[in-house]
Amino acid sequence: MNIVLGRHPLIIPIALAIYWSAFISLWGFWGWNNATLFSEWWLFDTVGHAFFGFGGTLTFLYLYRNYTLHGWFLFGGQKFLIMAIVTAVAFTGVLWEFFEGAWDLVHLGETSHVNAQAASLDTTIDILVETFASFLTMLGYVGINKLYEKKYPDESLRFEIEKLEALSSHLAHEILTYKQETRRNIYRRIRRTLRQGLRNKE
Repeated sequence: MNIVLGRHPLIIPIALAIYWSAFISLWGFWGWNNATLFSEWWLFDTVGHAFFGFGGTLTFLYLYRNYTLHGWFLFGGQKFLIMAIVTAVAFTGVLWEFFEGAWDLVHLGETSHVNAQAASLDTTIDILVETFASFLTMLGYVGINKLYEKKYPDESLRFEIEKLEALSSHLAHEILTYKQETRRNIYRRIRRTLRQGLRNKE
């Protein structure tokens, strides 16, 4: 697991930047249209939400693997990884739908305004499409890594060793932080006790 992303640290952020640039150029604000449900423009928008679920999943995978929840990532395993990434994509999609709704409210009544949302059903479908696309992407990601592990067992083993080393480093850092905080708490208690004792003598 995680071999594909772990082995290409420079290519992935460049690829993601290109992907999101293309995505914004196709489905940015200028692409909004007063589309009715199941019309051609609506289908185009729905496809955009599917691509958002795909790209969002890869982006969160990269961020989780390299920056944010590194410790949880190593501890959690595949089930946690799938749940965490899909939830993050779905939550981002919900936030975006709130933004679209707020946009429509602010510009309500303007003759030149283009509605960001077609209806409540449109909003629900958008979120479901993003979530489903994210789930499929995660299944594909896990499957590709399993195939990679079978085809290149030595490379897979080396990556697992590196992962264990990273886990050990993470645990060592957490233990050190806990010890330092414990010492600080002990010193604070000792100082409070001494100050209280001096006040009682006075």
